[in-house]
Amino acid sequence: MKPAYVSVVIPTNNSFTAQWYHWTHAKVSRNFKRDKERAFEVAQNVRLRLISKDFIGRWFFKHLSHELVDKSQAEAILGGVQVTFVGSIPHAEIPNFACLNASCVKRHKQKRGCVRSCQNSLWKVSDLLEFAKFDIDRFYYSPQNHTIDSNRFLSLLGYPETQYSLLQSLYRQGRILPAEFTEHACVGEDCLECVRGRAILNTRGLSLAHDWSDPSIAKTVAKLRWNDSQLKPFLREWHRMNMVKSTPSYIMRPGHVNEFDRSLTLSPNQGIDAGLLKYAEIIINNEVRNNFKSMARMDDMQLTVFNKGISPELSDSDQVSWEIDDSLEGKTRVFRDVFSMDKIANFEHKHDLERVMEVSNISVDEMSVIIDIDLGDKSIRDFSDEFGKSIQKIHRIRKSALRKLRGDDSTLAIRTANMHGCSVSDMLSPKVFVGPAIIARMVYFNALHKSGISIPEIAHRHMMTENRVSSSIQRAALYNRTSEAVQTGVQTGI
Repeated sequence: MKPAYVSVVIPTNNSFTAQWYHWTHAKVSRNFKRDKERAFEVAQNVRLRLISKDFIGRWFFKHLSHELVDKSQAEAILGGVQVTFVGSIPHAEIPNFACLNASCVKRHKQKRGCVRSCQNSLWKVSDLLEFAKFDIDRFYYSPQNHTIDSNRFLSLLGYPETQYSLLQSLYRQGRILPAEFTEHACVGEDCLECVRGRAILNTRGLSLAHDWSDPSIAKTVAKLRWNDSQLKPFLREWHRMNMVKSTPSYIMRPGHVNEFDRSLTLSPNQGIDAGLLKYAEIIINNEVRNNFKSMARMDDMQLTVFNKGISPELSDSDQVSWEIDDSLEGKTRVFRDVFSMDKIANFEHKHDLERVMEVSNISVDEMSVIIDIDLGDKSIRDFSDEFGKSIQKIHRIRKSALRKLRGDDSTLAIRTANMHGCSVSDMLSPKVFVGPAIIARMVYFNALHKSGISIPEIAHRHMMTENRVSSSIQRAALYNRTSEAVQTGVQTGI
């Protein structure tokens, strides 16, 4: 029996879930103390996660990067690159007595490996990954549409941290944008939110005109947030990094070749099942725990005991759990209270609405109108009589509050700018003093003020001084009176 290297098959994600179908279900069921009917559904979710997250690839590149492969699998890992002609990839000088090529047999006697061009030549996976500039964290990073800081964003781009000039370069090319521009639905060139985001960056002393490598503004750049969905084009094959194309179909591990029939046998303890199943079990347990945490809160509460007793309306078929009392022997049957969920739902709805009101910056009067009229049973007339305010004023306050809750100023801004032949950015720019943008600005601010929005609120929304907003509104009133006088003169012939 001469020492040789034997192929050990690496399963695919689909073949693993099919081969170990019942084993997977057993591992999932072990986490359920009761309600085992749900185990089948969770097991299906586990299998879906194993397939969608490329479980086999993650396991292989994390735990088997020190293994050997032959020439065909080395080329498969690199997507067809002919490793024979790539001098920067060394092949392993390990004899493989399973090869019968004359040139290779002579090298084996010298305790050397096969020639590079031989199909039985052995290659270290680690050398292939080094040539491909493989980074497993970047290769398998899944964008979640979350925002991350600048240093984390740079590391996922494959750059060293604090190299903020590289971020500025990609920003200048339009390939990435800070979160101030990506956390809303952009409506185009005259997007009000983009204008606001640019103004926010200017107040922090950041723009493309600044030098982001300057240490004086490095702390500000480090605090920028970036949406990780922009990383999709940069995680693989960016600057010839992460050029790995696939997981090999098999690896080569020590075995023996029979001199009589040339049959190959694997050495003891050289299989991969033990390590593979251990890694799979860790992922299965994590997925089951995540499934318990991600279950809808309302559905989970419906299976929770609230009253520590028996609801008379429920029968034995509604039993959901057994409660153990340390002071008593045995278990006590406990039923869920179907009427307890109404109060919880009402509490959540009220809490969510109050949160919306907080972020909308509505005044105390506006909040009182919404709570008493829209959410309560009071009519506008009853509210007017109780607080001593005119019905017309109550209508204006309510209209202003609803406008703030909807947050639809951008549509009015675009329509006003188009009507006067200018852009939204010019209309709201403090650097523009003449032209159609000035008329559009005073018409826009006057419309907001008439809708019930105060001057300080308008100034806060558009990052202008209150004096400038007040001047625009006063000019709008004068402009309207002048236009009416001219129109009257034309009609009367004066």
